Amino acid sequence: MLPKTQANRDDILLNALLVCPTVKEAAKNTKIPERTIYKRLADTVFKARYDEARRRVLDETVSYLQMRMNDSFSVLINIVNNDKIAPQVRINAADRVLFYTIKLTETTDLLKRIEALEAVAKNGS
Repeated sequence: MLPKTQANRDDILLNALLVCPTVKEAAKNTKIPERTIYKRLADTVFKARYDEARRRVLDETVSYLQMRMNDSFSVLINIVNNDKIAPQVRINAADRVLFYTIKLTETTDLLKRIEALEAVAKNGS
């Protein structure tokens, strides 16, 4: 069996921190003391690796959800258009479609504005 280097232990710890909801659970699963985990999280290099790993997981999750967004809207639209479903359920579905359409529109507009401001700041114009 290969000896566990600090890099190996850090990789194991990073994975545990990504899948466990708490440091306590990560400690239990890895048999690394909580105190040691908190020390590693205080290390700027390790914390940067952890933050980057969390960003990657979040990006992948967002991409997954974005790919399924049309399916979700289709379900809601089918409910809205189905006369056999109770009126209040149809109203609720329509409300959600409108809410998320507005939210998506606002978010898209804000992202465009932020990108334009970043471009101006980068170019110094």
